[in-house]
Order: sequence, then structure tokens, then C-alpha cells
Amino acid sequence: MFQILKILKNHSIVLILLILFMLFDLWLRYQTLSEVNSGIFPWVFGGDAWYNIHLVEQIIPNFPSYPWYDPMNQYPTGRINNWGPLFPLITAFICILGNSQTTTEIIRCSSFVPPLLSICMIPLAYVIGKKIIDTKAGLCSAFMIACISGEYQFRSMYGYPDHHLLESVLSTLFITLYIYLLIEFSRSDSQKFGISPKVVLLAVIAGVVYYAGIMNMPTMLLFAFIITLFTLLYPLFLHNSNAFQKLCLVNIISFGVFTLFFLLTGIHHQGFHLRDYSIGHVYIGLLLIIGNCFLFILSNLHKKKIRNILLVLLPLGILCIGIIYSKILDIWQILFDALYGFIFAARLDENIEELGMMVPGTTLYIYNLAIPLLVIGLILLIMRFHAQRRDYVFLSILWSVVLLGLSIQQARYQYYGAICATFLSGVALSWMSEKICQKWHKKTNNGPILFRSSYSSTISKIKICPIGLICMIIVLLLFAFLSFLPLNTYVTVDIPSKELYAEDWKSALLWMNDSTPNYGFDYHTIYSKNNFLYPKDVYTVGSGVNQGLKVLGIGKRIPSSSIFLGTYPSNEYTSHYNPDIDKKLDKKREKYFISSSDLFTDIIGADTTSAYEGSNNRILPLYSQIDSGHNLVLVANGLKDSFFKSLFARLYFFDGSEIQAKENNSVRYDEILINGKTYNLIQKNNPSGFSQILNTNGLRSRKTEIVSFNSTRSTINLPAISTFRLVYESSSVVSGKKADEIHHIKIFEHVKGHTIPGTGTIELPLVTNQGRNFTYRQQSVNNTFTLPYSTTNSPYDVHATGPYRIIETNETFEVDESQIEKYYI
Repeated sequence: MFQILKILKNHSIVLILLILFMLFDLWLRYQTLSEVNSGIFPWVFGGDAWYNIHLVEQIIPNFPSYPWYDPMNQYPTGRINNWGPLFPLITAFICILGNSQTTTEIIRCSSFVPPLLSICMIPLAYVIGKKIIDTKAGLCSAFMIACISGEYQFRSMYGYPDHHLLESVLSTLFITLYIYLLIEFSRSDSQKFGISPKVVLLAVIAGVVYYAGIMNMPTMLLFAFIITLFTLLYPLFLHNSNAFQKLCLVNIISFGVFTLFFLLTGIHHQGFHLRDYSIGHVYIGLLLIIGNCFLFILSNLHKKKIRNILLVLLPLGILCIGIIYSKILDIWQILFDALYGFIFAARLDENIEELGMMVPGTTLYIYNLAIPLLVIGLILLIMRFHAQRRDYVFLSILWSVVLLGLSIQQARYQYYGAICATFLSGVALSWMSEKICQKWHKKTNNGPILFRSSYSSTISKIKICPIGLICMIIVLLLFAFLSFLPLNTYVTVDIPSKELYAEDWKSALLWMNDSTPNYGFDYHTIYSKNNFLYPKDVYTVGSGVNQGLKVLGIGKRIPSSSIFLGTYPSNEYTSHYNPDIDKKLDKKREKYFISSSDLFTDIIGADTTSAYEGSNNRILPLYSQIDSGHNLVLVANGLKDSFFKSLFARLYFFDGSEIQAKENNSVRYDEILINGKTYNLIQKNNPSGFSQILNTNGLRSRKTEIVSFNSTRSTINLPAISTFRLVYESSSVVSGKKADEIHHIKIFEHVKGHTIPGTGTIELPLVTNQGRNFTYRQQSVNNTFTLPYSTTNSPYDVHATGPYRIIETNETFEVDESQIEKYYI
């Protein structure tokens, strides 16, 4: 107890500062508190967060079981869940402790988890900086990780319950443990063979942490790659054979512990894919163990010159590559393909935002001062390693270079790379403060930072002159201010714009949860794929892909599309409607379709950003030249016939009623090629540079197109849709004209309808749940009408205000709800 009190006394200033950093970190993360909890229902950010809420809701009544199979997704097969169980289990456990039972309570409780995880990064950032450099570097790194912006900060905000922050915490802890191990090697007698019980314990803990990281998300495999790369490069840059042998033994212990644990609890998927919980991870663990045993034997044979190990490894590496590409052993090819698919996941899922590349301008805005600081810090680390040949310094360099490099290739690695950026910045700031002190003839007692023994320094030994301290604080405060700007924009601009109609979505999906039929099985039960069969009355709900997981999380219904299946809208709703569409929807068992202005935006984005498809596109983006150069401005998006033929347009803008052409604009334009992209340049009112731009880039073709510039005014006549009926619309209106009143969200039911004999045009007056009056009209086909609405006993607030009437004969009909033939009953 006395020793603990002594340590606390010696480090009291550091402890106080770290606590203050944690409180500051929490204050930043809770900037979204009001956005999450406002309105009629709490709201989380992003589809991934909604899916985690769904998982937590399933786990709580079945704790600690985990839904490795999810029939609520990817009908008709169900989703084989390749998300790790650790984060949902931790979140569910916290919800259980907080007695959170309803969805509202679970969302609010789960939203606290990422901010709590983010404060765990502060002591880890301090420890890494202190152990490798000194206390100043550790404190600077801890402060900067609290306020650094970008993907790391956004994913750690209140209201984003997802696994990314737990990935950062566990991976950083794993690297920290290895740094401790390497420092422990340096402290021990370099000539003494074997490892101490303390080293064994740390190696076991590292193995457990790596196992926990894999059970959170398989991307933790990246850190096995970093340690393996470090081990293979060790003989090239370092010459301590005893330390290298200890490193091999530590690797054997760590990955042995992981392999044992994973073999017992981690295999839940077939095949060898490393992005799944497959036996492929066991093979990787065994390969690492065997490889380190081999390196250990080689190091014994070359104790005096362990660099000679490379002479053995090089031809073996070439041989293995030859085996892989010659496919002599299929298992090698399988592992290679699995590893390639893991590292280059963006090639497989290009439409997932977090798998995209970093944008230079955005990166500069987000990381601001950290960019030059991390470059300086990396140079200083390389200089230090060159001077001292410390293995833990080399590991920190390799760790930083790999993660920062991958952060550029895929934005998701920013969750990992943020700690590297702040660590390197801390190195630079510590060096800067000492250089300033030296310039003012106030050197610290321990000498220049570049050559100090890092692990022997304590707070009592660290001194810094006032001018150095002031400069360091100014840089940190400026970094915090510049980092707060993106956060402020995210909270005050991005979230309100992205979630502009959040209340509409809440109301619509809560209505769906309360007012639509049960789908035949229990939402909270955890099922096994081996013994689960979908019931005969199961159905799904169609929507835009980005809204699919909201349908699951709030509406508690099976989405037919989600971010797990793709990004662009379903072809059934965006292509030309015909009777075959009903058969395709029937195969997917889509009973309801949620149309919205968000889906309209997705369609425009899909058409205007995709590769050139000529007249097959539904949208015709028209540009005008604004000067004599190549600067163009988008004037308007012309809507073609193919747009109005789509099921989405006919339902969302015309409520499924027959359409009369009301707008035909003849547009003349030139297709020109600029920097490999085709632009539709309108010919009217172009400046004198128009002919020059054509000569420079080449004229592909000159065309004339009939388009509409108003989504509620069609270019062609179209018949009514008889297999969908409006059952709900939200309160917000997105169209500017009362005559063309379009509400943000509309929900339609897919029905077979009721067929009656008759000829001519039939109409039905209706009123929606928002009080909007409209008339459904349909022309007869083969002397019959197929009617989607009932006039009596309607179960929905959208209902008829009178009978059906044939306009030509004035004959009226009543249709009871029991006469409407439905799907999936």
C-alpha cells in the first residue's frame, strides 16, 4: 500500500492531467447527446449502428448467447453473421446492468459505450509515448488522441454504437504489451537465455488481447501481420540474438494462446475466409507458431550473426511464393486468396463508405497540425533508431508506417491510424520543447530527447523550461481548436442535413412496427441456421439500401435490401415496371415498399455518377460552360421517359394512378469528353469558347432528348399500377407546390387486388393519414379492372372517401377489405 501511495504521489500531476483529458474527451463525445435523444424516439447514426442495436436486442434476453445466424437479414437465406460478438456482448452486458429493456432504453444506453471506450485510449496513448520517448511525449499524445478529428472521433461519438472504437482499444493495447515485452528484454541481461515469468505472463495477456480483438472484428489480423513483419525484419536491423530468441518464444506463447482459445470458441463459419470466423484463423495461428519455432532454431544456429537467417528465409520465401502461384498445394492458394480478400476488402465492397480512400483536402482539414508533426516525429524516431538500435523503437516505426499507409488506402484504418498520428506528433512536440529550451540555454537534466533512455525516466526527473512549455501548450491548443472545427461542422451541419427527415423516419417505422402484420417468428429469439425454416406468412419490406437497417432496427421488420447487399436502389423499383416485376417482388416476398425522397436522391446519384451508359440512363445531367475554359456548371437534371416508367416514380410521385404526359422539353446537347468523362453540354447560350472546347476534347455526338424538369410532370402517358396501394405517408412535404404535394415518405402495400368486369376508366377518391386528398384512376384491361383499394373496412388510415366510379357510365362499386386478395397470408 505504501508503494502504491508513493507511486501516486510521484505521478500525481500526470494522473490529474490524464483525468482532465478524459473529462475533455467525454465532453467532446457528448456533443451529439441532444441529437440522439430529441424527438419521439432516440436516433443513432449510420446503418452499422442500427444493426448493432438489433444484435444487442437479441442478446439481452439470451445473454451471453450470440446470433451467429440472423434470419432478419438477407432473406431467403438469412445472414451468416461475420461481425464479432465481443462489442455487442459488452454493450448488452452494460444494458443489463442499466436495466435497459425497451428499444428506447437500449439505444440510449448503448450510445454511451463508444465514448467510454474512447477514454480508454488516453492512458494507452500516454503509456506508449512515455515508454518510447518520455512523459512529455506521452502527455501530448494523450491530449491529442482526445481531440483528434476524423473517422476516429466521429465513430466514437455518443450515438454511434459500433465496434470500431473497441478495435482501436484492443489493437493499441496489443502493441503496447509488445512494447513492454521488448523493453523487458532490454532491461534483462542480454546474455541470459530464457524468459522470466513476468514475460510469460505478458505474452499470455497479449495472446488473450489478440483473441479478444479477433472476436471483436477479424481485422485484428492486421496486427498479427505487423508482429510477423517485425519479427522477420528483426535480423536485418537488430543483432541481439538472445532478444530475437525471446521474441520468437513470446510469439509462440501469444499466438499459441490465441489459437487454443479460437479453436475452442471461435469457429462458426465454413471455409477459410479470414473476414469470417473460420478455421482459416487457426491455420494462420499455427503457421505463425511453426514459423517462429523455425526462426528460433535458426537463431540458435546463427547466434553470432543472426543476419544470416535472412540467407535462409529469402530462398524459402521465394519457394513459398512459387508454391502459391503454381497451386501445388491448394491450402496455400486458399490462404493467399483469403488474405488478399481481407487486406483489399475495398475491391469486394467498393460501395461501403469506410472502405474508400482518404481525400487529400479533407485529410488536411481534419488532421491539420498533426500532419507536419507526425512527419517530424517519424523522422525523429528513425534517427533515434539509427543511433540506438532499440527494438521497441523499430516496432513503433513499423506500426505507425503500416497503419498510416493503410489509412490512406482505406478510410476505415483511420480508427487504427489516429493513435499513430498522435504518438508521432507527441514525439515531435517533446523534441520541439527541448530544442526551444536548449536555444534559451535552459536544457533539461536528462539531455537531448533523441538519446535518452526512455524507460528509466520518471515524472520527478522531467524538467522543462517555461518557454518550451508555453510553446508546446500553444501548439496543442491550436490543434484542439482546429480539430474542433470539423466536429462542430459534423454536429451542427452534417448531422442535421443527413438526418433532416429523421422524425419522419421514426414515425413511419414506428407505425410499421405497430400497424403491419407479424412476419411469423420472434424478433428476439436466437435461431440456428441448421434448424430454422421461414414460416409461410413471412414477408419483407423494400426500401432504399441505406434505410434497410433502420427498417430492421426501428420497424422490427425484415428488410429486402441493406448495406450488406449493395448500395444502389433495387432494380425492381428503378427499372421499367411490367408484370414480371410483381413476380420478382413475390419471390422476395416484399409485402411493403417504403419510397422516399432519399431514394430519389440515390437514383439521381446512381445515374449521374456511374459510367456513361448513353440513353439507357434515367437521368440526363445537363451542363453549361461558364467561361472560355473547361469550367462547367450543372444546370439541371432532365428526367427521361425511362425515369417515369420506373415503379418508384409511378408510386412515389403519382400514387400508382394512371399518368398523363404534361411536360415535354426538347433539349439539344453535345456529348463532349473532358478528362475521360462524358458531359452533356447544352447548346443554348454557350460563350465563344464553346467551339474551342469541342475542338480540344472532341465531339462524341449531338443529340436531342425529350425530358421533364419536374418529377411530378411526366413526359409520357402510363397506365395505373393495380398491385400497390398507399397505406401511409409522413407529415413532411418535400415539393414546393400545393398542387403537387409530395410527402417525404410513402409506404405502399403490395397486393393482388380485386378483379371486377368493366370497361373504361374507373376512379376512387381517397384521403391519406395526413389529410391529403387524391384520386386513384385506372383504365380497364381486357374488359376488367383490378382494384387495389377497399372502400369499406380498410385497416389503414389511408382510406376511400366514396365508392369506385366508372367515369363513362357513372356506375359505382363498393369493395370490402375482405375482397382484396393479398400476398403472404
